[in-house]
Amino acid sequence: MATTLDKETFFEFSDWESAKKASQGYSNEFLVNEYFEINSKNKFEEIEIYPPRFIELFCAIQKCLRGKEILKVADYGGGNGYLGVYAKRFLNMPIHWEVFEQKEFVKIYQQIINEDILFRDLEEYRKEKYDITLFSCSIQYIENWREIVENSIKNSDYLIITRMPITSYGKDQVTVQKVWIRDKEFSWPAYFFSEETINYFNSIGKIIYRWNTPTEKVLFQGKEVEFQGLILSK
Repeated sequence: MATTLDKETFFEFSDWESAKKASQGYSNEFLVNEYFEINSKNKFEEIEIYPPRFIELFCAIQKCLRGKEILKVADYGGGNGYLGVYAKRFLNMPIHWEVFEQKEFVKIYQQIINEDILFRDLEEYRKEKYDITLFSCSIQYIENWREIVENSIKNSDYLIITRMPITSYGKDQVTVQKVWIRDKEFSWPAYFFSEETINYFNSIGKIIYRWNTPTEKVLFQGKEVEFQGLILSK
């Protein structure tokens, strides 16, 4: 998700299955090809002024350090690993950063990303323990996200969940998001969360830090929805 306030790009559906049938999803050849082309040309340039969402994440990581000299992070749905690259540069400490993605994208990133980031299949995630599991703008795209979160809280000291859309509605909602990449339209299911989700997080762990990301908003049903983040501990 990224800030889009000039038009609606999310459309409500009754359930996840209906949204899947009405959208293309991630695992399609055309999307994979587009990501390959885009990331083949992508370079992780030095950043002089970090965007607010980067600083929010770096602050959250620092709250989880607790004297650790080496940090082990699982970046679930972390794309090309850009957050790991910049976290290492900014925090200036040893971080073992593993990105877990769908196998189609793992193959792409292993070929073209020349950084100290490990790319692994989502199916491998449950095999190890981590200091932090990060969900950055990813949890809303996971159908069985509660199952993944409950496993994560067992295998990680902390969960950092960022760039999560929270509405004022009384319950979570399922949508289809439409995205244009290089003039091609793609679509996939996405959740919009509510305080119902925040209550759920509090029921399986302890929220030790929560923040708004006012620089990132989207339109949904004519209203601006602001992203939020939190740290969850056991």
